[in-house]
Amino acid sequence: MSPSFIFIHSSRPGLQSTCVSQPPNPSLAHSPQLADIGNWRSITRMTRSSVYPRAAKLKEVVGPKNLEQHLDDIPGHFFHRTIFSPDDHQVFFARKVLLVEGPVDRYGIQRVADLLGMSLAHLTVISCNGKEKIPHYATICSAFEIPYFVLYDLDNDSTGKDSAKHTNQNATISEAIKGAEKHAFDTSFERLLGVGKSNHKTTSAMQAIDELTATTIPQAIEEAVQAIGAWYTRAPDKIEPAVDIPPTTATARQGALEL
Repeated sequence: MSPSFIFIHSSRPGLQSTCVSQPPNPSLAHSPQLADIGNWRSITRMTRSSVYPRAAKLKEVVGPKNLEQHLDDIPGHFFHRTIFSPDDHQVFFARKVLLVEGPVDRYGIQRVADLLGMSLAHLTVISCNGKEKIPHYATICSAFEIPYFVLYDLDNDSTGKDSAKHTNQNATISEAIKGAEKHAFDTSFERLLGVGKSNHKTTSAMQAIDELTATTIPQAIEEAVQAIGAWYTRAPDKIEPAVDIPPTTATARQGALEL
């Protein structure tokens, strides 16, 4: 897939609109001054052949609303303050994105990939900090047509109120990601590592990950990483060329193509 650029339309006095390619300093992509997800209409993502978001894509219905309405919910419900973090701006520069529930999954998947000799060097792994938040990140990826894969826990071993909660969350995720590729653990990533509920679950899980070897990786986790690797290395689906490019954006895109 072609490298990505983003064009930020600035509405702040004294600030110029900016066209940025993949920053040489990764910390630049994390700067809240670079891209404000809460002001998503100010962001245009560009590849060598296309410009996003496309008006037709924004009208695509996901659940009770279309993508444009879901994006407007971000500032409307202050999700850009309560869900998304400055680190999440890197998604706009990503060639492909892996959405996972939390930091344990993010670290564990990368660690297991290394143990299996699998290179995921150019895969952007985003910790959504909770399964219930995955749909919000999927909305960004879908609207800006960033190829993404979702890894999450079904938590089928939960009981009582937790069981009903996870059933609803699982249904919401399936609805939100539509045609995106996914892999779900029947129980949870931590359970597969042999870690149960405790006050130090995260610490125990991270220690268990560090103690893994190529021959002690739980089968379910290895299968998940293999599925991610197969998706990652596969040639991306053809992306439709953008046909509804605003004049100002088209000019910016031309500038980006010359970088």
